Amino acid sequence: MLFFDIVHQGVVLSGAAAVLFTWLLVTTQQWHGQHSHDTVDGPQKFHTGFIPRVGGIAMYLALVVASLCSPQPMAALLVPMLFAGLPAFAAGLAEDLTKKVSALKRLLATMLSGLLGWWLTGYHLTHLDIWGIDSLLAHLHISVFLTVIAAAGVANAINMIDGFNGLAAGTMILLFFAFGLIALEAGDVPLSQLCLTMIVVLVGFMVFN
Repeated sequence: MLFFDIVHQGVVLSGAAAVLFTWLLVTTQQWHGQHSHDTVDGPQKFHTGFIPRVGGIAMYLALVVASLCSPQPMAALLVPMLFAGLPAFAAGLAEDLTKKVSALKRLLATMLSGLLGWWLTGYHLTHLDIWGIDSLLAHLHISVFLTVIAAAGVANAINMIDGFNGLAAGTMILLFFAFGLIALEAGDVPLSQLCLTMIVVLVGFMVFN
């Protein structure tokens, strides 16, 4: 399967939407900056001035555009993810605006998103090819619990490296590129299209990051 076989209009439109929404956040910061600006204090703060920290809004809206403009099989993967991600997105946005949402609350929100992801899609960890662990994953409640922990762990791992311009987004681009190649080799077109869409959205965000 060729790379161009997985390109569709949703990819282009979602990338354009990411650029547009990020640009709007940057150009309107005089109105929302008092709430959305990051501080320059802390070990992860490498920037020298106040910048908006609500770029997630642009990426989320760009993915909504992708869900409306993509082939149905890919949209069927993306739409549940957008709904499942709402608790984590809301907690992160609240922290960006108020700086008062504790790490525990954000962790619980990402765990809730992981639980919703399983509930909406039915997907959960079934095997890890680790002796002893796979037998435990045969039990649904253990499998779902570890799935929730894994989802929350990945989300918070990315959040921990978010602070240096482009580091978190660049890391995610590499991860989705790897996942996309694996999906492409396996013939999973919808998943490879979703990975490509995520990459394009992240690149669009980085234009003004």
